[in-house]
Amino acid sequence: MHDKQIFSQLHFHMLSMFYNHIVLNYKTIKKITYNIIFSLYSFTQMIFDCKIQDMIYYHKDFIYIIFILQINNITLYL
Repeated sequence: MHDKQIFSQLHFHMLSMFYNHIVLNYKTIKKITYNIIFSLYSFTQMIFDCKIQDMIYYHKDFIYIIFILQINNITLYL
């Protein structure tokens, strides 16, 4: 009886860990995809809002920072 109880508790613990793992991963994946979509959207917005040359001169750093951040996010969560 005692062994059975311990086993069921362990089983429950494993299930809950597994569940948490999946849910957390799903949330982070959702967040990452949202971030990437948003950064791509802002990137295209900048292209359409100003001339290409202006964009290259004035927003180069900003674009670089956005994409570096996305890459870091992905490597952090994978």
